[in-house]
Amino acid sequence: MRFRPYQEGDFVFTHEEPVWRERSNYIIHAFVGDTDYEQLFTKKIKPGLVELCCIPFFAYGMALGDFLEVDDKNLIQKVAQRNGRFTFRIDLKVEHIPSRIMIGNKFFDSGWLVEGTGDDLISLDAPDEVEAQKIHDFLTEMVHAGYLEYEEGTAYEYGKEYDE
Repeated sequence: MRFRPYQEGDFVFTHEEPVWRERSNYIIHAFVGDTDYEQLFTKKIKPGLVELCCIPFFAYGMALGDFLEVDDKNLIQKVAQRNGRFTFRIDLKVEHIPSRIMIGNKFFDSGWLVEGTGDDLISLDAPDEVEAQKIHDFLTEMVHAGYLEYEEGTAYEYGKEYDE
């Protein structure tokens, strides 16, 4: 797998409030297509190996707490070890403030870890399959109500769409 190296002028999506900020001590980049990268908060384990400390917004195939191999330019090369967590990406489609509050309250009342970017994009962490099923069931209800769209970000392998 070969990823285009980061170049001056490329667009980088950032995390303003990573859920494990206090654990993180290292910033890396995930190639997410064209000239786009996602900056990720991590904990450096050893040279070339980091633990993910945020919930990805755009990078596929990884979840909070996964171990990632990075090159000398701090670009993810592959997911070295999954830890059993799941990432859900949510695009809110509803403008009605009480409905948005209801959705947010469900996330927080359930104890799910959440990060947001902009007004409408949310990444949600499920620590295991049981919670992932609960999240899937709730999000499916919200899709049918027309409130949001979502995908499971760990259902795809990182970088697979960029294989040569």
